[in-house]
Amino acid sequence: MFDNQEFGYWEVPILRPLKYNYSTSDERLELLYAEKKLSSTKGITVELAQEALRTIDQTALFKNTVDFRKKVLKALQGLPAWKDMKATQRNAVINAVYEGIG
Repeated sequence: MFDNQEFGYWEVPILRPLKYNYSTSDERLELLYAEKKLSSTKGITVELAQEALRTIDQTALFKNTVDFRKKVLKALQGLPAWKDMKATQRNAVINAVYEGIG
């Protein structure tokens, strides 16, 4: 048998960066219930987060993380519990509604 080197063949893996997309559709908003950081009694509840995110266009698919984050933070600032929210809770809301595509 011959080795790959004898044929001049090399296997080169091509890695692509993971791309994210964000949506505030009902299916994605249901994923907020799985976030343990939102189940604390202080700060924001899942229902309040869903209410705030429903103010963002639910049919749009966002592919820019920075733009989506700005929209989410603006929507969350309208909530009375905004001042009690921790940064980890804000990030949990954003991370719950993303989907990674390869």
